[in-house]
Amino acid sequence: MKTFRGWLVLVVLAGISAGCASTQPPPTVDISGKWQGTWVSTNQPAGGSGQIEMTVKQTGSKWSGNLLVTGGFNDPSGLTEGFVTGNQVEIAVPAGATGRLTVVGDQMTGQIAGMSGATVTLRRVP
Repeated sequence: MKTFRGWLVLVVLAGISAGCASTQPPPTVDISGKWQGTWVSTNQPAGGSGQIEMTVKQTGSKWSGNLLVTGGFNDPSGLTEGFVTGNQVEIAVPAGATGRLTVVGDQMTGQIAGMSGATVTLRRVP
C-alpha cells in the first residue's frame, strides 16, 4: 500500500509541475550565425550611433555568442546571451544592452536599453 501511495504522490507532483510549465511559445526562428548592422540612440543628438556585429549559436530557445559594438561611449561588447520565443529575440546579457528584437527573414530589428537606449537593425551575414 505504501508503494501505491508513493507512486500516487509522484504522479500528482508531476501533474502540478506540468501545470507550472512556461506558456512561452517555442522558437520559430534559428538565429545561429553572424549578424551585422547599426544602432542609433533614441536619445538624440547626444546619444550617437554605430555598428553592431553579433556571432551567436542557438540551442533550443537559448542562444549565446559574442557581441561587438562600436561608436558608443558605454561599450557593451563581449559575451551576449538570451532567449528566443516565437520570432522574438530577448537579449539578457550584457546588462548594458538588454532588449527585444523581432526576426523577419534575415533581418532583426528592435529596441535595446543601455547606451541611452537604441534602435537596432541587424542583417544575417551569409
